[in-house]
Amino acid sequence: MNLRQPISLPTGFGARPSMSFFLHNQDGTQAIARPFLDGRPAEATLGPSKAQPPANMPKYHLLDSWDSETNAPSHNFV
Repeated sequence: MNLRQPISLPTGFGARPSMSFFLHNQDGTQAIARPFLDGRPAEATLGPSKAQPPANMPKYHLLDSWDSETNAPSHNFV
């Protein structure tokens, strides 16, 4: 598992301070969890979310998405 804090070069950290946690499995599946650290209240309920892969990443295959509107979204991908 890798740990990093996302940045938005050259201005510093992204719009919301967060951490990124990655999981890499031996079968090629991966996961990312990104808890936000700004203390905003969660605006949604926990559970499955609509899977929306990034348009500019054609090799990124999103498997599922969870808690997308909360303070700790996560998703699984290949």
